[in-house]
Amino acid sequence: MKTTVVNLRTYKDPNVVRADRTTSFGNPFHIGKDGNREMVVSKHKIWLIMWLKRGEEIIIGGYSNKWVCQHVKQLRGRKLGCWCVPRRCHVENLIWLLRCKND
Repeated sequence: MKTTVVNLRTYKDPNVVRADRTTSFGNPFHIGKDGNREMVVSKHKIWLIMWLKRGEEIIIGGYSNKWVCQHVKQLRGRKLGCWCVPRRCHVENLIWLLRCKND
């Protein structure tokens, strides 16, 4: 089953796994304070890469890149919910990470 992303505003399903800031899978980077949408999605990916490639745990506002990388497999094949979709979203990075972990 394919991992997909749905918008929490419009998609109502109790089986959706929330990947917003109410969970540990949320993006610690905020539009405005940390840059525009493109920048915060890019910063999120770099944050994940810091653990994947360097083993450097970075905790921002209670969010841990190490934790995300160690637990992302539980998202495989699930519907992931965030508020951004269809706009660019950090959940794209979680799906990218799942593909990396599949190799």
